[in-house]
Amino acid sequence: MELTEDATKGNALRVKGGGEAGITPSPAALMNAVIDALSPFGIEHLDMPATPQRIWVAIRSPDGACRA
Repeated sequence: MELTEDATKGNALRVKGGGEAGITPSPAALMNAVIDALSPFGIEHLDMPATPQRIWVAIRSPDGACRA
């Protein structure tokens, strides 16, 4: 087994990021949870970011669309 180092020049430690994989799916999971919670109101889509104002406007809208 060989070890091949591929240091980056992008920072002083010359290390590459490794934590991105854990946070990449979280926005999609969060939006799915928001949409699931809003489904009784007939809301099937909400643009990101899911701000309180956007959620309130979508709930109050007759067709469940967010225009804020």
